[in-house]
Amino acid sequence: RGNVGLLACQSKCMVRSWQLRPNAEPVAERPLRRHQPYHGNDDPALIAQVERDVIERGLGVTFADVAALEAPKRLLREAVVLPMLVPELFTGIREPWAGVLLFGPPGTGKTLLAKAAAGMHGATFFNVSTAGLVSKYRGESEKLLRCLFNLARHRAPAVVFLDEIDALVSHRRAEGEHEASRRLKTELFVQMDGVASRRRRVAPAAAAQGPRPSGGEKGEGPAGGGGGGEEGDDEEEGATHIPPPVTVLATTNCPWDLDEALLRRLEKRVLVPLPDRQARRKLFELGVAQTPAAADVDPDVLAEATPGYSGADIALVCRDALMAPVRRLVADKTPQQLQEMKANGQIAEPPPVCMADFDAAIANTRPSVASTDLKKFDDWNKLFGSTI
Repeated sequence: RGNVGLLACQSKCMVRSWQLRPNAEPVAERPLRRHQPYHGNDDPALIAQVERDVIERGLGVTFADVAALEAPKRLLREAVVLPMLVPELFTGIREPWAGVLLFGPPGTGKTLLAKAAAGMHGATFFNVSTAGLVSKYRGESEKLLRCLFNLARHRAPAVVFLDEIDALVSHRRAEGEHEASRRLKTELFVQMDGVASRRRRVAPAAAAQGPRPSGGEKGEGPAGGGGGGEEGDDEEEGATHIPPPVTVLATTNCPWDLDEALLRRLEKRVLVPLPDRQARRKLFELGVAQTPAAADVDPDVLAEATPGYSGADIALVCRDALMAPVRRLVADKTPQQLQEMKANGQIAEPPPVCMADFDAAIANTRPSVASTDLKKFDDWNKLFGSTI
């Protein structure tokens, strides 16, 4: 009996669990990042639509869940994670990248990388798709896009993720392009410029050291803005205040279809290649980590046998191989027999997967990326790609 309080166990501004503590002292306000409701000039219905359909919560993905791809990880840490942790280092000309493009063959982990970057420090993740932006009403798509970026600035630090952006922003000079599509692209370019220039509008430290106008005491004259001491405090803080970053992350499998104006705004363009031998070995290790495996299963041999396979292809190989013991277990058995075996505890888990199962799965699963496509990615990367 007695007072019972709630103790918040937190890590990196995210509530992990709740514990009941008897005879608890009054708990101070939790230092969690809370966002005030957004009451901008946008239509409340559009705000509700963005919050319902675009914002993705509970990502639960970190860079540890992504095998290999060290170069793209390093860039995303530099562009997304570090500005959130130490924003003081990213001021002036050393501001973080406003836009990052991840391009490469399908199934290489581009979307997973973007979610991992946003989930590292609890940033708000705006998962934007074409269906969430295109409206049948004239001008509604542009308003929805503007509302999206306004809400991202309000909930900063934030990551605006544009998956398969080639479906949204292809070349403006393409034949048969609709006028509504051009307007949407233009609004996207305007909003991305606003994200990049928002940090530049902060008064630099050098300006704070210059001479102040006459009558520039706090709350008086032109310097005080005629608005009292509170506004003067805001002005002094404005010289050192660093707004939280808003980063645009985009992915595509067809970078050659993107408009040149978009490439200029996506300042870093990083190739996410097919996994090499070491990465394929790690993927096979992860694929059999949570299932019984025979002693003859060798990830090195499997990695050697799957050149040209993407991460998604290797996941399919592992899934097909792990189904083989299940097929042997239920072969020639009726549903009644399976229920009896389950009741007797005979199928608590399937038999271990063996090397022959993986050999059969590799023979039945071919690579999904053609060698000609790989050459196109390499050629485009030499022209427009960024080195890390």
